[in-house]
Amino acid sequence: MSAAVPLPVKGARRRGAQSVLRATGPAGMASAAVIAVATFVAISGSLLAPYDPTLSNLSLAWVGPTGGHLFGFDIQGRDVLARPAAQIRVDEIIDSVEETLVPVACLDESGSCGCSDQCVTHSVWQGLGERIRTFLASITLEDLTRDARKRLPDSSKCERA
Repeated sequence: MSAAVPLPVKGARRRGAQSVLRATGPAGMASAAVIAVATFVAISGSLLAPYDPTLSNLSLAWVGPTGGHLFGFDIQGRDVLARPAAQIRVDEIIDSVEETLVPVACLDESGSCGCSDQCVTHSVWQGLGERIRTFLASITLEDLTRDARKRLPDSSKCERA
Protein backbone atom coordinates (compact mmCIF):
# COMPACT_ATOMS: atom_id res chain seq x y z
CA MET A 1 0.00 0.00 0.00
CA SER A 2 1.27 3.37 -0.87
CA ALA A 3 0.04 6.63 0.59
CA ALA A 4 -1.22 9.21 -1.82
CA VAL A 5 0.66 12.48 -1.63
CA PRO A 6 -1.11 15.51 -3.04
CA LEU A 7 0.92 17.30 -5.64
CA PRO A 8 0.73 21.04 -6.06
CA VAL A 9 -1.45 22.05 -8.96
CA LYS A 10 0.06 24.60 -11.30
CA GLY A 11 -1.73 27.95 -11.17
CA ALA A 12 -3.36 27.23 -7.79
CA ARG A 13 -2.19 29.72 -5.23
CA ARG A 14 -2.53 29.33 -1.50
CA ARG A 15 -3.79 32.49 0.19
CA GLY A 16 -1.84 33.59 3.24
CA ALA A 17 -3.34 34.96 6.43
CA GLN A 18 -2.39 38.51 5.44
CA SER A 19 -4.21 38.39 2.13
CA VAL A 20 -7.29 36.89 3.79
CA LEU A 21 -7.20 39.64 6.40
CA ARG A 22 -6.77 42.35 3.75
CA ALA A 23 -9.78 40.98 1.91
CA THR A 24 -12.00 41.74 4.92
CA GLY A 25 -11.45 45.45 4.46
CA PRO A 26 -10.80 48.12 7.12
CA ALA A 27 -13.58 46.89 9.42
CA GLY A 28 -12.21 43.34 9.35
CA MET A 29 -8.68 44.51 10.05
CA ALA A 30 -9.88 46.73 12.92
CA SER A 31 -11.86 43.80 14.34
CA ALA A 32 -8.82 41.54 14.11
CA ALA A 33 -6.72 44.16 15.92
CA VAL A 34 -9.29 44.44 18.73
CA ILE A 35 -9.43 40.66 19.06
CA ALA A 36 -5.62 40.46 19.14
CA VAL A 37 -5.37 43.13 21.85
CA ALA A 38 -8.17 41.54 23.91
CA THR A 39 -6.46 38.14 23.64
CA PHE A 40 -3.12 39.64 24.70
CA VAL A 41 -4.70 41.38 27.70
CA ALA A 42 -6.59 38.23 28.70
CA ILE A 43 -3.44 36.14 28.56
CA SER A 44 -1.08 38.66 30.16
CA GLY A 45 -3.49 40.66 32.35
CA SER A 46 -1.74 39.71 35.56
CA LEU A 47 1.57 40.82 34.05
CA LEU A 48 0.17 44.24 33.05
CA ALA A 49 -1.42 44.86 36.45
CA PRO A 50 0.08 42.42 38.96
CA TYR A 51 -0.81 44.56 41.97
CA ASP A 52 -3.76 44.21 44.32
CA PRO A 53 -6.30 46.94 43.45
CA THR A 54 -7.40 47.20 47.10
CA LEU A 55 -3.94 47.50 48.65
CA SER A 56 -3.40 51.07 49.90
CA ASN A 57 -0.09 52.74 50.66
CA LEU A 58 -0.64 56.38 51.62
CA SER A 59 3.05 57.20 51.19
CA LEU A 60 2.50 56.62 47.45
CA ALA A 61 -0.62 58.85 47.18
CA TRP A 62 -0.63 60.86 43.91
CA VAL A 63 2.78 59.55 42.85
CA GLY A 64 2.96 59.67 39.05
CA PRO A 65 3.96 56.89 36.68
CA THR A 66 6.93 54.79 37.74
CA GLY A 67 8.62 51.76 36.23
CA GLY A 68 6.13 49.13 37.34
CA HIS A 69 3.10 51.41 37.68
CA LEU A 70 2.27 52.87 34.26
CA PHE A 71 -0.53 55.23 35.45
CA GLY A 72 0.92 55.88 38.91
CA PHE A 73 -1.10 55.87 42.12
CA ASP A 74 -4.41 57.38 43.22
CA ILE A 75 -5.19 59.45 46.34
CA GLN A 76 -5.16 56.29 48.49
CA GLY A 77 -1.85 55.03 47.11
CA ARG A 78 -3.43 52.25 45.02
CA ASP A 79 -2.05 51.31 41.60
CA VAL A 80 -4.42 52.99 39.12
CA LEU A 81 -4.00 50.41 36.35
CA ALA A 82 -4.85 47.53 38.71
CA ARG A 83 -8.31 48.93 39.38
CA PRO A 84 -11.33 48.02 37.22
CA ALA A 85 -12.17 50.46 34.40
CA ALA A 86 -15.35 51.51 36.23
CA GLN A 87 -13.22 52.86 39.09
CA ILE A 88 -10.57 54.71 37.05
CA ARG A 89 -11.56 58.35 36.60
CA VAL A 90 -10.35 60.53 33.74
CA ASP A 91 -9.05 63.21 36.13
CA GLU A 92 -6.77 60.59 37.74
CA ILE A 93 -5.31 59.63 34.38
CA ILE A 94 -4.69 63.28 33.50
CA ASP A 95 -3.09 63.86 36.92
CA SER A 96 -0.74 60.94 36.32
CA VAL A 97 0.60 62.37 33.06
CA GLU A 98 0.24 66.13 33.53
CA GLU A 99 1.83 68.34 36.16
CA THR A 100 -1.36 70.24 36.83
CA LEU A 101 -4.95 70.49 35.72
CA VAL A 102 -5.53 74.14 36.63
CA PRO A 103 -6.52 76.64 33.91
CA VAL A 104 -4.00 79.34 35.00
CA ALA A 105 -0.59 79.17 36.69
CA CYS A 106 -1.60 81.22 39.75
CA LEU A 107 -3.90 78.38 40.88
CA ASP A 108 -1.06 75.86 40.82
CA GLU A 109 0.27 74.50 44.11
CA SER A 110 3.39 76.62 43.71
CA GLY A 111 1.23 79.78 43.73
CA SER A 112 3.52 81.53 41.26
CA CYS A 113 1.44 84.69 41.22
CA GLY A 114 1.43 85.94 44.80
CA CYS A 115 -1.31 88.48 44.04
CA SER A 116 -4.34 86.21 44.26
CA ASP A 117 -5.87 88.17 47.15
CA GLN A 118 -5.92 91.31 44.95
CA CYS A 119 -6.72 89.67 41.62
CA VAL A 120 -10.14 90.52 40.17
CA THR A 121 -10.37 87.32 38.07
CA HIS A 122 -8.86 84.87 40.57
CA SER A 123 -12.24 83.57 41.75
CA VAL A 124 -13.39 83.15 38.13
CA TRP A 125 -10.38 80.99 37.29
CA GLN A 126 -10.67 79.09 40.56
CA GLY A 127 -14.35 78.29 39.88
CA LEU A 128 -13.52 77.18 36.33
CA GLY A 129 -10.75 74.91 37.62
CA GLU A 130 -13.11 73.31 40.15
CA ARG A 131 -15.76 72.72 37.48
CA ILE A 132 -13.23 71.17 35.08
CA ARG A 133 -11.97 68.81 37.80
CA THR A 134 -15.52 67.89 38.88
CA PHE A 135 -16.52 67.19 35.28
CA LEU A 136 -13.47 65.02 34.56
CA ALA A 137 -13.92 63.19 37.89
CA SER A 138 -17.44 62.23 36.81
CA ILE A 139 -16.15 60.27 33.77
CA THR A 140 -14.61 56.81 34.08
CA LEU A 141 -12.72 54.67 31.59
CA GLU A 142 -15.78 52.47 31.41
CA ASP A 143 -17.87 55.51 30.36
CA LEU A 144 -15.35 56.33 27.62
CA THR A 145 -15.32 52.80 26.23
CA ARG A 146 -19.12 52.59 26.33
CA ASP A 147 -19.33 55.88 24.41
CA ALA A 148 -16.67 54.71 21.93
CA ARG A 149 -18.62 51.51 21.22
CA LYS A 150 -21.71 53.57 20.39
CA ARG A 151 -19.73 55.73 17.98
CA LEU A 152 -17.92 52.92 16.17
CA PRO A 153 -19.28 52.45 12.67
CA ASP A 154 -21.38 49.40 11.92
CA SER A 155 -19.11 47.15 9.85
CA SER A 156 -22.02 46.20 7.61
CA LYS A 157 -22.31 49.84 6.50
CA CYS A 158 -18.63 50.14 5.63
CA GLU A 159 -17.66 49.76 1.99
CA ARG A 160 -15.11 47.10 1.15
CA ALA A 161 -11.96 48.34 -0.49
